[in-house]
Amino acid sequence: MTSSCFVFVHLPDATAPVVCGRFAQRVTPAGLRVGEYTYGASYIRRADRVALDPISLPLGKGTFPPVTALGGVYGVLRDAGPDAWGRVVIERAQGARAPLPEIEYLLAAGDDRIGALAFGTSANHPMPARGHYRAIDLPALLDAAALVEDASASTPEVQRAAELLLQGVTMGGARPKAVVADQGAAWIAKFPARADRCNMAAVEAGLLRLAAECGMTVSHARTERVGGKPVLLVERFDRRRNAAGATTRARYLSALTILDADEMPSPAWSYPALAEQLRRRSAQPDADRRELFRRMVFNALVSNSDDHPRNHAMLCWREEAWLLSPLFDVVPGGHPASFERELALTVGRFGRSARRANLLSEAGTFGLAPTEADALITQMKGQVSARWEECFRQFGAIQSDLDAVRHALVPDAFEQQPPDMR
Repeated sequence: MTSSCFVFVHLPDATAPVVCGRFAQRVTPAGLRVGEYTYGASYIRRADRVALDPISLPLGKGTFPPVTALGGVYGVLRDAGPDAWGRVVIERAQGARAPLPEIEYLLAAGDDRIGALAFGTSANHPMPARGHYRAIDLPALLDAAALVEDASASTPEVQRAAELLLQGVTMGGARPKAVVADQGAAWIAKFPARADRCNMAAVEAGLLRLAAECGMTVSHARTERVGGKPVLLVERFDRRRNAAGATTRARYLSALTILDADEMPSPAWSYPALAEQLRRRSAQPDADRRELFRRMVFNALVSNSDDHPRNHAMLCWREEAWLLSPLFDVVPGGHPASFERELALTVGRFGRSARRANLLSEAGTFGLAPTEADALITQMKGQVSARWEECFRQFGAIQSDLDAVRHALVPDAFEQQPPDMR
């Protein structure tokens, strides 16, 4: 069985997409999904054409080698599809009893997906755009997200709730969320989840503020009380307005795609490997590698073990000027202070251990001398220790929220030698 869709891209500074190719997928008798992509001949002839991924899908004629990873979808196309939460929403909206074919997820995700891609069943236009929700719609979206998260089946009520949430379902992660327009910008609204142990909206917004104070480029965030519950609003970094006031879109590649990795943890999940890719791909490789080092250190200092490859990305606004995206997703872990901390990606010579010695072990890969890296870690450790409580309080955290995450901030194990060094 073979299915296919047309792929569209918003070119630099453009406000409407153009068709750029065709993606087809077949299922083998053994049940293996195999995907193939071909650029359109008319697109290749365009003077303003751009590659969807300059490494994995460079401009050229003919069909690219088939892929079986990521459910048989090329990484750059999978980045434009829904993640865990988005898949649940789509399945509930369609009343699906089982996972859908991968192309169905791409088509159902709508026009306001992350990055600059779009998909359609016709070469003339992508799937129609849905209207933007506004901040005033947050109460209804919050209720719909709670209903979908709690549902075990797609009843008519759950389907209606899921349909409300289809806009922006490619924003990634498992946390309930939606996209709203407010103050002349687009925002990702992250709602409370059942498993929250405290006011996670205040904590995540506080961590983004703290990261900015530590010298990193971060997404703008704020919190709102909606129906008495805290909601985090993170401004989208893949959209901006041109001189005429129209919205343009950046192309997007997750670190999962950049590292040519799969969804399950593997040796490919690596900060040093990502730094090498930045050296190869970035328009400002030295600055981006140093920024990545800061983020790695920050994640270690706040025990963020959710720093998986989908929570790192590169953006491109013009031609092939790819740059590291702003920091956009950081949460503290919940282990006791003395518990061994590990990040999701390999840190250095001692694996994923979130300790100073391991952070320093591959400093040169990030373009830093050991003494420079050590001084930077010391400065950031002092900033996090001194400022985290105030940053969290600025967004509504109360004492019980601080107590719930206290052990995650600058954990006792940070200065200890990694186990392999003893």
